[in-house]
Amino acid sequence: MALSTFPRSESSHFFIFSFFSRAAMDIIIGQNNKAVAFLRNQEVSKASEALSAALKCLRSLQCVAPHSMDCCDERYAHSDYLDRSMLLSKVDESNTEANNEEFIYRHGIILHSEVADADIITTILLFNTAIAYHMLAIEQRRHQVLQKARRLYELAYNACGDLDDNILFQFVVINNIFIIDRKLGNKKAMPNDCLAHLLSLFMILVDQGHEMHLRHVQGFLVNLPSTADAAVAA
Repeated sequence: MALSTFPRSESSHFFIFSFFSRAAMDIIIGQNNKAVAFLRNQEVSKASEALSAALKCLRSLQCVAPHSMDCCDERYAHSDYLDRSMLLSKVDESNTEANNEEFIYRHGIILHSEVADADIITTILLFNTAIAYHMLAIEQRRHQVLQKARRLYELAYNACGDLDDNILFQFVVINNIFIIDRKLGNKKAMPNDCLAHLLSLFMILVDQGHEMHLRHVQGFLVNLPSTADAAVAA
């Protein structure tokens, strides 16, 4: 009997899809984590290429095996998973300190091999890709790339549903969108509303004593207008 006509049971189909899913997930995680390393080394072109490959693989996986990521290891099912992952990253002062003009969050988020939640994976890939394009836009001085980065930040923000327990993630996404809108002169985006929300989140971190969270956004105050900065300091 030819191999092409060999009958396959449901269990064999499941095995094939499981094998494909695991292999695809390994590629996605590997490409994402390579990109995070590239971002840390300021190799933004390589980071964007790795993340494009990861997103392409994710789309293929969702098409071929749409339910392959329905289960998630309980250890990685926390509602604050994004913040937990961000806090695991070593704070690199060159990536967190502001220059004289603005503070931009530049850290990518590592994906752990046990994570199989589609929303979390999608959110992290989109967020890391947004950072890569943001850095690329600064490097190339291209507003079109900056607009793409902004859109990716928005997609990342909306991809994971309820973000109430991920204050740090909310903060850095809104902060970076605020910086882009200010750079592009985007009046429709209501930057003052962004700034008010950022101040609210920042004060929550201060009031609740989240020292580790604050270390990741230690340069934020430079983004404030001088009057707002003085009010916070007071």
